[in-house]
Amino acid sequence: GGLTVNQSLQFGSYYGAFYSSQNQSDGVNTAHAFWCESTYDNNGVTMVTNGTHNTQLTFAHAGTYNIQFSTVLYYSGGGGNGKNINVWFKLNGTNVPNSNTLLNCQPSSPYVVAAWNFTKASAKSG
Repeated sequence: GGLTVNQSLQFGSYYGAFYSSQNQSDGVNTAHAFWCESTYDNNGVTMVTNGTHNTQLTFAHAGTYNIQFSTVLYYSGGGGNGKNINVWFKLNGTNVPNSNTLLNCQPSSPYVVAAWNFTKASAKSG
């Protein structure tokens, strides 16, 4: 999966493109942050660690940013009704209202691609 961040003002000077090439597993009924262990390119936007993985965006400059991500979800449980996955955008550790998207991975079609974007104003955080 990947994460791209652009400042909305003409896709200005501040941006970041981050990605992970690792398999990531979720906890059962437990919140799990996507992480990006690698930086493709950035200027003024960085990823910082939660103690284990790079899961948090930081902004060196205040502004409005377009935060885009994509990931491939895979259901490896076999049989049954599949699994539901809720994807939330969080700001300062709190779920952003109305940002949840419910996805369902079925055994008959175990790959689901999730890709969307959020536009969010941010104060300087770094």
